[in-house]
Amino acid sequence: MSLFHMRLPEDLKIALAERATARGVTMTEHMTALLRADLDQDARFDARRQWQEENRAGIESWNARVRAEGLPLAHLAVTQPDFGPAIPDDDAPV
Repeated sequence: MSLFHMRLPEDLKIALAERATARGVTMTEHMTALLRADLDQDARFDARRQWQEENRAGIESWNARVRAEGLPLAHLAVTQPDFGPAIPDDDAPV
């Protein structure tokens, strides 16, 4: 069956028509935009996964170093001030 002649469940047709109308576009334009966004998201996911695979050794090396030595600039971190005890929760057991 051709993609262009697919049968959609009635509730999906209604939801797509409502969204298309709300956006002021045709159902075809709306579905095209949704499919393009999905394909773009897949491409970004594939590129991210490929980058991680290509750089796995470096990532693992960095993680091991941070586990052993801590973050390189951690000594420059601003700590949170102590605001005293938390406000008690009325529902918490005493």
